[in-house]
Amino acid sequence: QFRSPALVTMVGWFVLNYLSQRAVKKQDQQQKMYDFLTEAYFIGYGLRSNKFTSKPGLIESFIEFSSRISLFGSPQQIKLMTVFFENLEEDFKNNNGLSKSENLHRLIKSLRGDVRKNINLSVLEGGVPIVAKVLPRK
Repeated sequence: QFRSPALVTMVGWFVLNYLSQRAVKKQDQQQKMYDFLTEAYFIGYGLRSNKFTSKPGLIESFIEFSSRISLFGSPQQIKLMTVFFENLEEDFKNNNGLSKSENLHRLIKSLRGDVRKNINLSVLEGGVPIVAKVLPRK
């Protein structure tokens, strides 16, 4: 039998290198997903807080919000987003904006839960507070 320490070392190095690269790639993917979902959360929170008042800003926010969730959201979040957009016109009419949209609220809450899980924090129960309710109006 031929057992060379150099050969064993080389094979070991290749195996460790391969496993290390897989781990780094998975970490990078998780970080990108976390970044996209976090940004979607903040956009959704801004929509719910009536942060976006001009139509161009609002449309851009909807596009960015939906594209991020479509790419990185869970199946449940994609379903919630679909329901939100299907009822968008009604939410605007009935609620004078999106601050009382239950569809958007459920979606934001789901995003918040996933973001918190990703950074090993417990998922919070209860609603997502709206800053616009406590700030003075101009």
